Amino acid sequence: MLGYQFTTEYKAGSTNSAADALSRRHDIYCLPLLVAISAGRYEFLDELCKENMECSNLKALQKQILAGTLDLAYYSYWNGLLMFKNRFIISKESKLKTLLLQEFHETPTGGHAEIERNFLGLSASFFWEGMRNDVKKFVANCLTCQTIKYSIVAPYGLLQPLEMPERVWEDLAFDFIVGLRNSRGYSTILVVIDRLTKYALGPLPTHYSASKAEYLYNSSHHTAIGMTPFQAVYGRPPTTIPAYVRGSTSVQAVEEGLLTRDSILK
Repeated sequence: MLGYQFTTEYKAGSTNSAADALSRRHDIYCLPLLVAISAGRYEFLDELCKENMECSNLKALQKQILAGTLDLAYYSYWNGLLMFKNRFIISKESKLKTLLLQEFHETPTGGHAEIERNFLGLSASFFWEGMRNDVKKFVANCLTCQTIKYSIVAPYGLLQPLEMPERVWEDLAFDFIVGLRNSRGYSTILVVIDRLTKYALGPLPTHYSASKAEYLYNSSHHTAIGMTPFQAVYGRPPTTIPAYVRGSTSVQAVEEGLLTRDSILK
């Protein structure tokens, strides 16, 4: 525009009757146009169709739908896909569930929404048994949600010290020290603490139960009190259990239990 000499004159719109939308067009000739029809192809539906042909439960459901034994108002079959109330049926053991949960929760369109929003979005197009529970578990285990979102639970407050007991044996604490090197058949230490006076340590084998640990603690000699806890409570030593003789019973489970008991008592 700098190379031209021109003047600007105002002309009222009512007097400029020749100017209209057609007269202002510069492209008076029609340009050739290329018209094409394109349609999207969804690989997910192909995977779902393939899965429907391989899953035994869905194959049985497909036979029932085609045979007309199910209510066709709810179930339908379309291009190899099973539908329930116009929603795609997903097998309970399907690997595609994880992809759907990630798509509806972790993508920008999902936005790490809450449980109800994810469930409503999924249930609008898909159906499988236990969908709500799967959505709850997926959202609860989402690392991004755990890191960024604030907790709606009230603060628990500061840690409070335990009250001191007033009598012996009033308050006991138990703990297990595991993963130790095997020594004489023992790889675990049972720690029993009387919070008012003393504590005691007892060896345990790798596999133990609560009843066996209790028996071992009550029948073991504690140097702190000079006797077993059983004798301290009842005033007499615990009853001696004779060793089991192999082959005394024909029940294998009973024999294994008695042999385990003898190994603990050694």
